[in-house]
Amino acid sequence: MLVHLDQGAALPVSRLADHMGLAASTVSEALTKLEALGFVHKAAAASDRRQVGVRLTAKGVAAVREGSVLETQRLRRVLARMPARDRVAVVSGLTRLARACGPAIDGKRSANG
Repeated sequence: MLVHLDQGAALPVSRLADHMGLAASTVSEALTKLEALGFVHKAAAASDRRQVGVRLTAKGVAAVREGSVLETQRLRRVLARMPARDRVAVVSGLTRLARACGPAIDGKRSANG
């Protein structure tokens, strides 16, 4: 759940639930536990006090980084152990993937605001 959140902009709980395909009550319950552990911060939206937004805390950001296979330091260590030929192939593949995802990501952002 943490990987779907950002430290800067708060995401409405209802939107997070929709994105994850879960009931808002299930997501809200999980977020309450994550907030108690210090991973997220929940607050009412300024524009609509009925709407609750959630964002990562510094502890939440650290947890996401530590758990990510793409965390920068972990990725550097793995790539450093690979033969140069394999590193070139990985970088090439990831570059192609990023380019292919670019239009899809941009389209999703414009469709969802």
